[in-house]
Amino acid sequence: EIKIIFGGAHFTVKYKEALNNGADIVVLKEGEGALPEVLDTGFDYKKLSRVKGIAYKQGNKIILTKPRPFLTSEQLSSIHPYYDKSFRKLTNMAVIETMRGCPYNCEQCGVTNLYGGHYRIKSIEWVIEELKRINNIGTTIFYTADNIAGNPKHLSDLSLAIEKENLNKKFGVCQINSISLRNPEVVKSLKRMGIRMVCVGYESMNPKFLTDIGKPCSVEDNQEAARILREAGIWNHGMIMTGGRDTKESLKHTLKWAIKNLDSAQFFPMGNIPGTRFDKRMREEGRVLCEDYSKADGHHVLVRPENLSPYELQVITNNMYFKFYSPLNNIRRIIKSPDKTFAIALGIYTNLAGGVTRVLKSKEHLEYLKFLKSVS
Repeated sequence: EIKIIFGGAHFTVKYKEALNNGADIVVLKEGEGALPEVLDTGFDYKKLSRVKGIAYKQGNKIILTKPRPFLTSEQLSSIHPYYDKSFRKLTNMAVIETMRGCPYNCEQCGVTNLYGGHYRIKSIEWVIEELKRINNIGTTIFYTADNIAGNPKHLSDLSLAIEKENLNKKFGVCQINSISLRNPEVVKSLKRMGIRMVCVGYESMNPKFLTDIGKPCSVEDNQEAARILREAGIWNHGMIMTGGRDTKESLKHTLKWAIKNLDSAQFFPMGNIPGTRFDKRMREEGRVLCEDYSKADGHHVLVRPENLSPYELQVITNNMYFKFYSPLNNIRRIIKSPDKTFAIALGIYTNLAGGVTRVLKSKEHLEYLKFLKSVS
C-alpha cells in the first residue's frame, strides 16, 4: 500500500525501468520543486498529470508529463536541506552546494543532462546561513559543486564572507577543473574558505583522450594546476580516466605524471553513464560489455577500449593503483605532502590495512577479471 517514488540522475534517464520494477512515480531531474507537488496531489492521477517533470504509471500505461524548467538561482537560494538528528550523529562530513550545473558538455559526463548547461549560483546569504546550520555536523565539509570556481567573482565574494563569519575552520574539500586553478584569485579564495583538498578531474595526460571526450582542459592546464596546488600547499586529489584511445604507453605516461604530481588519485575505467553521449556512442558501436549496475563503481571496465583488450585495460588500471600507492611512493608523498597527518593515514590505509587490495583482489573482482578475459 506504500507509494514508492524514485528520483535522481540514473532514473531521470531510466524512468521506464523504475516504473516497470515497482516504482509508482519518478521525479525527473531536479526534485525540489516537483516532489512537494507530487505529495500534495494525494497520488490522484488527474492531479499528477498537472505536475511537470515526472513520470508515473497508470495501470499498464506510463505517463510522462511536460518538462519542468530548471530552478532559478533565486529559487535555489530559498530551499534549505533538512537533516534529522540521527543523520547529524552518523556522519563526519557536512555537505553543501554553492552552485549547480555546468556550461561544458563532456561526452562521458551526466551533469549537463541533469542540471543544465549553465551555472546557477546560490546567493552568498544562503551559503552562509546553510554553513551555520550544518556547522555542528562532522569535522569535514564537502562543497559539492562540480566546479566551485565556475564564477570566480562569486567565489571570491563568498570566500570573504565565509572568512568574516569564521566558518572556515573545518577541513574543506571541493571539486574544480584545472583551467580555473590558473586564476590566482581562485586559489586565494580557496585558502580563505578553508579548502585543504581539491578534487580535480584531470582525466588524462593523453591529449588525444582529452580531445575525444570534449574536455575543456589541456595537458598544459593539468600540469600548471598541479604546480599551483603544490605551491599553495593544498592537497591535490586527481581523478584519472582510463580507456578510450589510451595505449599501454599513454597510461604509463599518465601514471608517471600522477605519481610525481598528485597527493592522492583515483583511476577510473571510462564508464557509460546512462543518458550521456558516450553511452549512446558505445551502444551504437557495440562496445558495451556489462549491464550490471553493481559494477558501475569506477573499478570495472564496462566498455571495450580502442587500443587494448578489456582484460588488458583492467589489469593496467589495477596496477596503476598498486604502483601509485606502493609503500615507496607513499613514503615519498608523505615527505612532500601539504598534510603529513593525512598522508600518513592514507599510507596506512592503502598499505598496512590493505585498502586497495581488499577491492582489487576481492573474490568478486577476480571473477570479473575472468569474465573480461573471456570477452577479450
